[in-house]
Amino acid sequence: MQKSNLVGLAVLGTLALSAVAQADYQLLVTQTFAGFASQSQWNGIKRYYFTSSGAPAAERIGIDKSLVADPASITENSLGEFFVGNRSGNTGNSLVSRFTYNLSTDTFIPNGSITGNGLSACHAVAFNSSGEMFVADAFSGFSRFTFPGGVPTPNGTISKSSTRWCTFGSDPNKMFYAAGTDGLLRIHNIAANTETNFNIAGSGGVHWGAWLGNDIYIASASTSEVYKITFSGGMPVSSVKVANYPVAISVAFSPDGKEMYVGSHTGNKIGRFMLDSGSGTWVHTGDINFGWNVGSMAVVSRVPTAITISGNVDLQDYFGDPASQKVDITFKQNGIEMETVKGVSLDTSGNFSFQTTRRGTHQVLVKGSHWLRSAATGTFNFVEATNVGGVNASLINGDIDGDNTVTIFDYVVLSNYFDRNESQSDWHTVGTNGWAPADADLDGDGSVTIFDYLVLSNNFDVNGD
Repeated sequence: MQKSNLVGLAVLGTLALSAVAQADYQLLVTQTFAGFASQSQWNGIKRYYFTSSGAPAAERIGIDKSLVADPASITENSLGEFFVGNRSGNTGNSLVSRFTYNLSTDTFIPNGSITGNGLSACHAVAFNSSGEMFVADAFSGFSRFTFPGGVPTPNGTISKSSTRWCTFGSDPNKMFYAAGTDGLLRIHNIAANTETNFNIAGSGGVHWGAWLGNDIYIASASTSEVYKITFSGGMPVSSVKVANYPVAISVAFSPDGKEMYVGSHTGNKIGRFMLDSGSGTWVHTGDINFGWNVGSMAVVSRVPTAITISGNVDLQDYFGDPASQKVDITFKQNGIEMETVKGVSLDTSGNFSFQTTRRGTHQVLVKGSHWLRSAATGTFNFVEATNVGGVNASLINGDIDGDNTVTIFDYVVLSNYFDRNESQSDWHTVGTNGWAPADADLDGDGSVTIFDYLVLSNNFDVNGD
């Protein structure tokens, strides 16, 4: 079965195991409170950036809760527009919010909303290969819309008692959906208005799913599992459990198909699983702390192009070669620490440069191994195709233990290694205190002496930014 490139909310665009591996991509995740939610519990959509499958997740500014109404899903149509299914507390009339994505500013721009035609407690939004939109109204069925001339136009409804997730393959008349109440994948023939069920043995409370190649992976919330459904001739023929994860509610995949993300609804985290190509099994490699109930997820392959950030770091009270040091650079946006780039190299003059795809206005903070973190002078606006220089910071010395303050604990480490020097074989050997003698060489002269103590003493009780 060849699936359409409009497969619903979990994976955006055609995703095939044979596809050329893609590097940068983004993961969008709805903040969806479990069950019926009061308006104070409505939230927004978080966004994470990855340089490749398995790479660290860097949070970006997503879609603020003021622009949506209790979002349950987000999906992209073939024209690159995004549609958000809003639950509105899981009660009464609701709406679908529309957004465009601006690559130059790396932001989602509101583009109106869709109401009426039975929209209520909206969950999934999916498009078939004809471009028709289907919205899963959790307790009443599906609302249908066509877009003649780009204008959303009601096209009737499909009555059902319970719906959560829906998707299409290549056949625009064959909709696959999950009710969220049992372990069935339902196959609805739209033209004939007939329906068959496929039992996902062992599952229960199945919610959101995602295509990977010609298979559907679906989350089973009641059993805290993920199942793979295999197809033949356009119909599901078998299923097998592929992962365990607490209160699994949704699934998404990296564009290269090598990493699987599983949302834990009330566990407030996202599980990361890498595909073991040898055994074909999914191995849990870690979690993303989400900080809210997880809803559905969507992968976006479009990302801004990288720009170069450059500047200079003044390592105070240091007489060694700055090129022997590396710094960590943190981006702060709207008062929130969004991403830290670790291990940025300096040259002998303390200059640095590296690339980022971040966009928007940021404060930039720099931290050295035994220097306090310091904010670079000013704020910086990162825009498309424009490199940014002058990111300069001066770092205060003395933070041996790296806790961003100079205290008695730094003095204790220095005292432990007083009179040691680089000619000794254990100069770089970490001791029982968690640090090596070289870490206490604050001035970089190759020995721990009274001069290092003076550096620490002069900066004692100072905190970093």
